[in-house]
Formats: sequence, structure tokens, C-alpha cells
Amino acid sequence: MVNLEHIKALIKADRVVVFDTDAQVEESHQWTFVADLKERLRGNNNNNGTNGNHEKEATAAPATAAVEELPFELKAIEAILLSVCNVLSGDFNKIKLVVDQLLEKLEREVDNATMVKLLEMSKKLTRLETRVVNIQHALAEILKSDEDMYGAKH
Repeated sequence: MVNLEHIKALIKADRVVVFDTDAQVEESHQWTFVADLKERLRGNNNNNGTNGNHEKEATAAPATAAVEELPFELKAIEAILLSVCNVLSGDFNKIKLVVDQLLEKLEREVDNATMVKLLEMSKKLTRLETRVVNIQHALAEILKSDEDMYGAKH
């Protein structure tokens, strides 16, 4: 089970079940992730769509390629990590754009309203940093744990 940011997914050897989140803000990120996941698994899947329970699903077909590819589970994890990184990067870029504009305004004129907005952006940046650190800690824990690593049970 993976629960990172906007993605709640169950990864099995031949399928990924992505659960809908309640937050509407995250809905577009989730649909973008599902589309990307389908694209990444297109070469070795035979069933992509919803399973009728408000869950999106991607399933692997038997491997037929002579060239050895990444296992299905690792492709799914890669798609999840890329999606999370893209969302975090997008959030950072939005904050950076506003901060750059505020700093330019402060170069021309120092006023209380701009300082308050800058403080608000500082708090947003701190919340973003906390999200990034939490993900970093979760990944470090997974990497420390042999039983969670692919091949440990094979």
C-alpha cells in the first residue's frame, strides 16, 4: 500500500489499484497520475480503467518482450514517485513566482502589506518543506526495510 500526497494505491505483482481521494484539489493531480501510470505500463498491460468501485486499475499482461524490463511493481512505484515530485515541484514553483514578485515590489517600496504577504509565503514554503521531509523519511524507511524491497521475497 502506498499513501503519498495525492496518491493512495495498492500495488500488486500484476495490477495497481488507485483509490479516489476526497479532496477536490488533488483530483486533477490524481487523474494526471493515472494517465501517466497507464502510459508507463502500456507496454505490458491489458486492462486499464476503473473497476466500478471508484477505484482506478491497471493490470499487467504476461511479459513477451525479449528485452528484460523493470518489474511491473517498480514501474508503478516509479510513476508514483514522479507524480509526487511533479506536484511538489509545481507547488514550489507557484510559491517561488509569488515570492519573486513580492521581493521585486519590496525593492521599489517597503510596505507592511507586502511584508505580511511575504510572511504568508514563508509559512507556505515551510509547509511544503515539511511535506518533502515526510516523503524523504518514508522513502528512507522503505529502503532500510529488506522485506519491502523487490526481490527480497523472490
